[in-house]
Amino acid sequence: MQYPDWYTEYISVPYTDRFITVDGTEIHYQIWGEDSKPGLLFVHGHAAHSHWWDFIAPAFLEEYQVAALDLSGMGDSDHRDEYSVDLYAKEILTVAEHAGLSDQPIVIAHSFGGMMATRAAVVEPNRFKGLVLV
Repeated sequence: MQYPDWYTEYISVPYTDRFITVDGTEIHYQIWGEDSKPGLLFVHGHAAHSHWWDFIAPAFLEEYQVAALDLSGMGDSDHRDEYSVDLYAKEILTVAEHAGLSDQPIVIAHSFGGMMATRAAVVEPNRFKGLVLV
């Protein structure tokens, strides 16, 4: 299969893996770009992971520092005994803080992740500059 040039270019952009513990569970995220730029945080849908954004996130590096997380129980994040909307919201807020994604990053969230990101925005309404639901 032949992939488009832009796709091949974006998935080859290096990123850094990072981990942060949120309420006893290790949460994984990846980050691209310079910390001097405004932040952009990608949140995946249910039963997905941060790598779903590998071919999209690098497209924004000219203007943003970009991160994508694995919500608990998915991707490279650890599993919990119990899950809740508030725990997922806390993971999103903690990753945004730990990644240093500016004072008010923009969150782009897909499906299930959109519901969790909405909850994070309700819990801390002044934390994000914007919320894009996909």
